[in-house]
Amino acid sequence: MYYYLFDSPLADKRYSAIVNRIEFRIIELGINGRMDRLSILKNMQELIDSAVKHGAETIVIVGDDAAIARAVSIVANYKVTLGIIPVGEHLEIPKALGIPEGEAACDVLSKRVIRTIDLGKANDQYFLFSLDVPAQQVSVECDGHYRISLLGVPRAFSIRNFSTEQHERHASDPEDGILEAIIGEEPSGWNPFRKAQTVESVFPLHTAKIVCNDASIPVTLDGGSVVKTPVTVEVAPKKLRVVVGKDRHF
Repeated sequence: MYYYLFDSPLADKRYSAIVNRIEFRIIELGINGRMDRLSILKNMQELIDSAVKHGAETIVIVGDDAAIARAVSIVANYKVTLGIIPVGEHLEIPKALGIPEGEAACDVLSKRVIRTIDLGKANDQYFLFSLDVPAQQVSVECDGHYRISLLGVPRAFSIRNFSTEQHERHASDPEDGILEAIIGEEPSGWNPFRKAQTVESVFPLHTAKIVCNDASIPVTLDGGSVVKTPVTVEVAPKKLRVVVGKDRHF
């Protein structure tokens, strides 16, 4: 049983044509199901909880990265499958999963190629791509065996589960059962013939605890949800069942 949840911005008339095409394609492919639309009065958590309680086996989010990221953290708590129909301006998540935009995603959904992938977990929230820490002096205890301390010049720091770009130098695989701590810094020296680039140090890990040396600071999950330090991070192996396309990044 399919359950379709349309994000609230799609109520805007500029999306009416594409929403109509998606609804028509769903019927045409025979993958009908109950449809709901998020609003101020309709909470995603409550709607998904209710749908699962009433027998939904595939939760389909129609929207952009922000809506998909919120749904990932909810759907991961159930033994159901996540489907995605991308609509909106920011669509990095479906791109990495090989899912085309708009009604073409309905065809991917109907083929039901499902992969069960890892997620990261920060305290009690899940993330698909990465946890990002602002440039601060923090220390990170990894797997209880070694500690990374970011002292001196602040550096970009993240813990990554899945790469948004297929050809990143240190691509992260959401099926390998590990996370990667990524420390970025600008290369030393100046070369007029070389484009500026970030030098990355990569540390594989299964668990980590992030502590700020001075005070509690916010860290972001998949560019949206925020948790504050101290943060306990761990890999959640094979946590999310998701419909994917042939052009996925793994």
